[in-house]
Amino acid sequence: MLDRRTLLSHKRASKRFEAGALTLKPLSKRKLPPPLNRLGGPKFRSTDLIELGNDYAAVILHKTSDEPLSRKLMGYLFVKEAKGLRALLRLDHHPSHGGLHVHVSCESLPDTLNRDVVGGKKIDVSPGLRLDAESEEDQLRFLHVFAECCGIALGPEGMFG
Repeated sequence: MLDRRTLLSHKRASKRFEAGALTLKPLSKRKLPPPLNRLGGPKFRSTDLIELGNDYAAVILHKTSDEPLSRKLMGYLFVKEAKGLRALLRLDHHPSHGGLHVHVSCESLPDTLNRDVVGGKKIDVSPGLRLDAESEEDQLRFLHVFAECCGIALGPEGMFG
């Protein structure tokens, strides 16, 4: 279980998105490491596991749908450990409910090693912000909010190309 100080030290650690690392591609099951290895199919696109430096990694996921309210954007921040990835934070955008919110593995009981952020605190982020997950401009806005929540420095322009 992470306490608030430990989570804050993870946020403050040096991390950076490099240009070109943020290309969303079709996602097939078992392409990403646990806990994301079960996600995939024709409606999912994702980045590869993005190395951020100092044993941190991230993944951005996009779920498409013909129905705008069923579209999703998700961003995960992980720290690498000897036995796998520990989920520190998940930023979600669900137009159908909750808008933009973050789940943190702070002061929650479940162990998040190779698991999703479960049982953690949910915090609303930018409550008035509405995004269209299909729009590259809104995907970039989501990335900026994710980077701010996680303390990740952004690389040069053109990250989705």
